[in-house]
Amino acid sequence: MYNMWYYYRLIYYINSKLKILIGEQLMIKKYSQQREALGLNIKIARIRKKLKQYELADKLGVTANYITLIESGRKNPSLTLLWELENILDVSITKLLSHN
Repeated sequence: MYNMWYYYRLIYYINSKLKILIGEQLMIKKYSQQREALGLNIKIARIRKKLKQYELADKLGVTANYITLIESGRKNPSLTLLWELENILDVSITKLLSHN
C-alpha cells in the first residue's frame, strides 16, 4: 500500500513540475516575440526617418552594435532609451511597443 501511495505522489509531483516548466517556456516564447516586435518597430521607424544604424546610435549615445541587438530582438532597450527613441524617431512608445 505504501508503494502505491508513494508512486501517486511522485506522479503528482512530476506532473505539477511539468506544468510549471511548460508555462515558463510559453512565457519565455511570448516575451521573445514581444522583444522581436519591438525591435522590428524600431527598425521600421528608423528606416522611415532615413537613418542608418550608426547615425541613430550616435544620437542615442550607444554603439551601432547595440542598435543591431535591439532591432534583432536580442536586447531590450531601457526605458530612458525608449523615451529618446520616441523623440528622435517621432514615434510614440505605445506605437513602438505594439505588435502591429
